Amino acid sequence: MAAARGGFWAGRAGNQGKEEQVIFLKTFFSKCTPQAIDYLDIHVNEWAAKEKARIVNANQSFGVLEGKGGQKEPNLFLNIWYEKEA
Repeated sequence: MAAARGGFWAGRAGNQGKEEQVIFLKTFFSKCTPQAIDYLDIHVNEWAAKEKARIVNANQSFGVLEGKGGQKEPNLFLNIWYEKEA
């Protein structure tokens, strides 16, 4: 895939002769508490509606970020690959 205008060009099987789509990536992260994850759900849904994003793929992972005072906190990372509505 080659970078293009902040995203990636992605050909699709069965789309021969059609214009290729640009795939964008948005990353969200949150602490791993029920309240923080509830807020993350709201934030992602609002973002998707505002951007009129057609979600192509999503994945999640966990990691540790340094919080206030240097303490390490577990975090959820959510990557969303999407196309913008034409």
